[in-house]
Amino acid sequence: MSCLKNSTLHEWVQFVPDYFFAATLLHVIHRFHSLNRALACLLPQSLLEKHKAHSELAITKVRRRLQTNTARPDFIHHMMKAADADTISKEQLEKQASILILAGSETTSVALTFVTFHLIQHKDKFTRLRSELGVVFTNESDIDIVSANELPYLHAVI
Repeated sequence: MSCLKNSTLHEWVQFVPDYFFAATLLHVIHRFHSLNRALACLLPQSLLEKHKAHSELAITKVRRRLQTNTARPDFIHHMMKAADADTISKEQLEKQASILILAGSETTSVALTFVTFHLIQHKDKFTRLRSELGVVFTNESDIDIVSANELPYLHAVI
């Protein structure tokens, strides 16, 4: 909520475009094999630091998830099974999870923006959704994934 109050992006959201920009530049630089070290030195240090910060944050989140014992089969669950079967290494798991986090965050933000836009355009749908949410959630602390999963109109909207 502080992001809305301060009109700022969450650190994780800002990492996504910064990461892709840095990764794109690094990819282009690596195409010029004989010059890639010299060209890499020309990249702004702040850009490289943002790229590194995103990677570290993603790996931290993945490692935290790996330590969590959960029964729900998410994408990490399946990757952990592959790691246990020695199909992929722990390092590969962390890197792949980092990529999936990037992809998922951007896809989710676009989808939520699209949903918000259409709710604004269709006041009757917005009112109906707000009514359903208001019945189940009287304050922010009531909101959890289990309760949200049992809201049929919310599912239809999303």
